[in-house]
Amino acid sequence: MIRIPPGEKIHIPMSIDHRDAAILRYYQGRSDSLDETAQMMLLRQLMKSEFFHQLRTEQQLGYVVAVVDQGVDRVPGFGLLVQSPTVRVPQLEEAVGQFLVGFKQQLQSMPDEIFESHRQAVLTGLREKPKSLSEQSTRFWGSVDLRDYSFSRREQLIDAVALLTRETLLQTYN
Repeated sequence: MIRIPPGEKIHIPMSIDHRDAAILRYYQGRSDSLDETAQMMLLRQLMKSEFFHQLRTEQQLGYVVAVVDQGVDRVPGFGLLVQSPTVRVPQLEEAVGQFLVGFKQQLQSMPDEIFESHRQAVLTGLREKPKSLSEQSTRFWGSVDLRDYSFSRREQLIDAVALLTRETLLQTYN
């Protein structure tokens, strides 16, 4: 297991037999708490369409551009992923970095109704009932994997997301 001190970075270049360049910039939560998980879920929701819009639609950096769920065990996290057939890794790193700086300003100035609509989208996803026995089984096994033997984590996450404020999210983002 690797523990990265706050503010430190690990850069792991990989050489593969493929012409495309790709970057996955990973951000992990500070703990496995429900509050941290709720904050990471809402951050992903807030970032995903803007990240795609800026890097894929406007800058046309690659055909794979996504904010992905990258939790490890119970610790939440997300990844900013870009794969490009034309742009090299240093340019992708620069674009992701610029996005992150600009997104902080967007988050600070986002109208309350937009912030609330994103929070409601996360809540809607958490409240969605399973559509099949297979989906219900997957949820139960996911709970077991997370050591949630009371199968109540989803309900607790709903409560945690419902209490999130922009100020709390900005503190986490910083």
